Amino acid sequence: RFSFNDGIVTELCPHAEETSWVLNFKRGVLSAFQNSMERFDIDYDGIEVDVNGECLTSYKLGSARATSLIISKKKDISNCVNRYKHHSILQSTPYIFRSNHQSLPVMKSKSECELVVDHNIYSKISCQEEHVFQPFSGQGSGATTRTSATVTFLSENNITINNEGN
Repeated sequence: RFSFNDGIVTELCPHAEETSWVLNFKRGVLSAFQNSMERFDIDYDGIEVDVNGECLTSYKLGSARATSLIISKKKDISNCVNRYKHHSILQSTPYIFRSNHQSLPVMKSKSECELVVDHNIYSKISCQEEHVFQPFSGQGSGATTRTSATVTFLSENNITINNEGN
């Protein structure tokens, strides 16, 4: 279960025996659904909390297609704060160094989604993420991963829930 209020995922309530990889998968899907725009007709930049941490997220109203609005959602994941730590096969030793300069991130990551809204319902969400391992990424080469996910609304059914203890 999760709490979804006015476009924002505010709480996740995982099953006690749910594995972390399943929960993280669900967090990723819910991140695609999250939309903190105050209005669909005005571009918006703001901080969102999702599977990537606290991220500056940019929403731009694209075009209208029949009864649908096309919205672009972008974030530079590299600049997100309060992220979970990366796990790597590279062995390293933590070292704390106080400096006035911020170090460059090891991973350069970005996320871009296209949200199609029809009559205030998502009819389609398409997201792409790219992660580039910076130390070996000169001249366009290096370790890069790209993921793509699409969620499409197919249909809805009305059901009646009996709250009489059953």
